[in-house]
Amino acid sequence: MTFVSVNKNLMNNHLGESQLRKLINIYYGDKVNYDDLGEFEQGLYDFLKEEFPSPECLKLALAEVKQSGDLSEDFFDLAIGFQNAAVEITSFLLEEKKIAYLDTFIFPMIYLYRQALELLLKSLYYQEIKASSDRISFIQRTGHDLSSLYNEILSLSINEDHEKKGYIWLSEFFRNISMFDRMSDSFRYPFKFEKVEDVFDEKLTMKNLFEKRRDVDLIKLSNKFIHAFALIKRLFKEKTITPEEISYTENVEDFIENPGYSTEFLEEGGGYKQKSVFGNDFKRISINHFADAYSECATHLYQKHVANLADNSIRNFNSFFAVCYLLRNAIELSLKGLCMKLLDSDEAIKLIRNKKHNLYWLWKATQTKHCEGPMSSVNIPHPEQIEFYVKLIHEVDASSSRFRYPADNDLNSYYPDPYRYHWGIHYYLLSTCFERLRVTEYIIDDELESREESRRDVLI
Repeated sequence: MTFVSVNKNLMNNHLGESQLRKLINIYYGDKVNYDDLGEFEQGLYDFLKEEFPSPECLKLALAEVKQSGDLSEDFFDLAIGFQNAAVEITSFLLEEKKIAYLDTFIFPMIYLYRQALELLLKSLYYQEIKASSDRISFIQRTGHDLSSLYNEILSLSINEDHEKKGYIWLSEFFRNISMFDRMSDSFRYPFKFEKVEDVFDEKLTMKNLFEKRRDVDLIKLSNKFIHAFALIKRLFKEKTITPEEISYTENVEDFIENPGYSTEFLEEGGGYKQKSVFGNDFKRISINHFADAYSECATHLYQKHVANLADNSIRNFNSFFAVCYLLRNAIELSLKGLCMKLLDSDEAIKLIRNKKHNLYWLWKATQTKHCEGPMSSVNIPHPEQIEFYVKLIHEVDASSSRFRYPADNDLNSYYPDPYRYHWGIHYYLLSTCFERLRVTEYIIDDELESREESRRDVLI
């Protein structure tokens, strides 16, 4: 029995009691000969022994997804998890006070807040509307558009306060978000596609989303999202949330009568260590900047959860899906970055646009081009490990939606049966995949820079 045989399909399979006993026996048994383990197996062994030094610690990091069968409940629970994650990242940013973090972590932070609102709005609609056909039609009409989702909620006539200032504020706030981020992708990817026509042809180009400098007040932005979440949550029937489950505003009733913030989405301002500054004319935001920010936010949330386990504090931090998605998006961004480095520009743009979230296709395309192209002499470490990880993650989440939603667009549950997972193993598989890809990028960047320097020397 090897580590790979036990863990190969763990991300897609329920971890039963017999498999748990196998894991404990392998990681803590007397028969493990470390020198006989392969490189992949040694890495996993070292990680788990450091993170979970005893069988008891390993067991504590086990958790289980139990969907209720009620779509509204399942969306609501996931919304709480994403909101918790967003609040934790905001707190980390403001406490850490590392300026470099402020300028990049804002993107995953906004995405987490925004995703929490989308899930909450859909949960509220599903609470009121039960027919599958109506629900599917609702998904098709609204997509990820917060403003459209909220207008659907208004049409249900379940909010007697909809004409009060707070809910008018909410409607305008959602409208302003949707003007900038209707498809829920502006804070996941730093680029957009544009068609450019010339005399002979029409082709696509990639344009950075943030051309002009923005100085965004993080505290105001976070508080707006928190108030928006609180206002929507207030419309649910018979919902109670304990303080351990979510950071919740205490003055929401006052806010309904007299909102304390403008409806502007990315409002500028804030103190030197309380704002995020970005934009091409200030500092270019590359795909790598996005990827690193997503990965580092995931690492903080994971470490927070492990620390909670060690302290016997809040066991169910409920950010598992947020952590998995943040890392999955970091991997996707890194693969797209590799495409831009190794492929011809037009070819890379076409591949990225057509394959979208398909991790395996993105990886195979970069490998093919690397082997055939002028960079073939550059040695890329661990390509077989990267392919193993990428293929595994792709098989689990080919559409980049399994960690973001409890069901697909046809309302088929992603977890119809109880699903047991292990925080450490899932985190290791996802984070190691990302780290291997980033090392690959660093090697290629160094080689490209060296070749450019040689070219300049020749020209001189």
